[in-house]
Amino acid sequence: VHFNTEGEIVFTAVLYIPNRVPYDFYNNYNTRKNEIKLYVRRVLIAEQHAELIPKYLSFVQGVIDSNDISVNVNRETLQQSKSFKVINQRVTKKILDMISEIAAWEDVTEDEYEEELEEDSEEIALMDEEELAKKKEAAKEKLLKERKERYEKFYEEFGKAIKLGILEDKTNRKKLASLSRWHTTKGDGALVSFDQYIKRMKEVQDQIYFFSGEDRAVLEKS
Repeated sequence: VHFNTEGEIVFTAVLYIPNRVPYDFYNNYNTRKNEIKLYVRRVLIAEQHAELIPKYLSFVQGVIDSNDISVNVNRETLQQSKSFKVINQRVTKKILDMISEIAAWEDVTEDEYEEELEEDSEEIALMDEEELAKKKEAAKEKLLKERKERYEKFYEEFGKAIKLGILEDKTNRKKLASLSRWHTTKGDGALVSFDQYIKRMKEVQDQIYFFSGEDRAVLEKS
């Protein structure tokens, strides 16, 4: 995603979420540097700066360019500067917004799935209302399936990072929790969100109990 910001600190950023988690992301989590490069007036001043974005988002790749930071600062001063903190906050928010858009796969508008029908415009012109309604419903279901699989694929790679963020980022904890997905003892093994789990809780249930571990099969036998 490419975006510009306005206000006290103006900067331009290009951010990219890779398809796969970096091979060393979890094994070297505490020492791994991020993939964001910071430029001031197109001059590189910080590459893989450890504090530029939260550690749990260090899989994101990108470039940031600003005219509102002095080039005559060392890395320690940069880290403590107000400009740096503002950039950190805004970039973090943008990344989480990007992920939220992928997670909201159920929010499909009529305009979006009708775009899928444009290629069949001649066929649609000959349909009656009932046939057209079925065609639209099929297009909607197809789009929902594609978007659901897209987030599932993302979460398979980066789900642990989201959970680490819940532990580490108090400011964005609520949003990160909404992005998390969990196995439950009910169902066919599909991951569910907190909202989905809460909606199907019994009225008398006021707590959520959980086991933590790497292997679901082992946990189910506990």
